[in-house]
Amino acid sequence: MITVHSKCILSGEHTVLIGGDAIVVPLHAFKMSFEMNEAADVAVYFNGACVEESKFNLLMHKIFKDYFPVRLNIASNIPQGAGLGSSAAFCVGIARLLEKRGIVKEGDVFEWARHCEDLFHGKSSGVDIAGVMADGPILFNMKNGSNPISPVWQPHLYLSSSGQSSMTHLSVSKVEAYRNAHPNVDMDVEMQVASTMISNALISKNQENRFNLLKQGLEKANECFKRWGLISEFLQKHQETLLSHGAITSKPTGSGEGGYVLSLWNSPPPNHLKLIEVKL
Repeated sequence: MITVHSKCILSGEHTVLIGGDAIVVPLHAFKMSFEMNEAADVAVYFNGACVEESKFNLLMHKIFKDYFPVRLNIASNIPQGAGLGSSAAFCVGIARLLEKRGIVKEGDVFEWARHCEDLFHGKSSGVDIAGVMADGPILFNMKNGSNPISPVWQPHLYLSSSGQSSMTHLSVSKVEAYRNAHPNVDMDVEMQVASTMISNALISKNQENRFNLLKQGLEKANECFKRWGLISEFLQKHQETLLSHGAITSKPTGSGEGGYVLSLWNSPPPNHLKLIEVKL
């Protein structure tokens, strides 16, 4: 059996697609497990239900029909359309299954999974794949790949569901439209600055300044989502609810317009909110 975890992006969404940095951390609260058995034909079962028509099933036939027929059982608690890397987890899991069978080489797992993810979202930056494969926080860049970040403190970072799905390809199109309509306003530079601020805050030993630096970096990243038009009224209300319960600041994680929200707190939030801690 193969098990992979989900991921959470702290900053760099969308900008990573044009060469910027993104900070991504593994998220072990959500996982996807794979069990593969040889069979008479290709069959995919997702959380116990046979999948007849989906990208998963079509992809499985495309991959396995030339090698060997299988029954693939997938168990997952990763929310779909939430910005937590469900499609990346799927692609990495399949790549590792094929690696075990000698079809994908060990050093090719990342690239194979990235190309697989292209089928879900169009051109993949690889940041979600890198996050799913990472053991700890990383700074990801399409040119330079993954570089580990070693935080020296654990801020109170939490995730919460906005209750609304996000659609990556639509959000990407919105950002591209914004860039074309505002050629003299470079929000990607602002997002890059946000990533630098957050990265510096995580490795800072200056206890007096690092919290404010992290807060300012998250706020700057959130402003980019606003300017790109990726914070819907529904999402904004969710963020306002977090603030009303004591959150210091928040931002979307993933493509925006829905999905999960990352929030920063001075101390652990009230238990009744049922938030998910982001452990660095």
